[in-house]
Amino acid sequence: TYGFDKKAPKGLLITESGYLMLVKSLQDDLAWKVQRELVNNYFRAKQIVQAKLSKELQAIFMIDGKQQELEQEIIVVRDEVKD
Repeated sequence: TYGFDKKAPKGLLITESGYLMLVKSLQDDLAWKVQRELVNNYFRAKQIVQAKLSKELQAIFMIDGKQQELEQEIIVVRDEVKD
């Protein structure tokens, strides 16, 4: 059931790459607040699962996460340069 209640039988699942594509164009203060909330709350379940992995796999996920952050920053800077 993916954690959806009977009262709310439908839901929207967002992958991290999908999330990054959605927020690419968001740049005002409210947009940044929404982005932080999604990262801090929606994707936190991934961290819980990762905590049960070996230290080597945790390191791989950490490096991947840092790379995704850098890619997002590059997108933001690239958009700022265009403007």
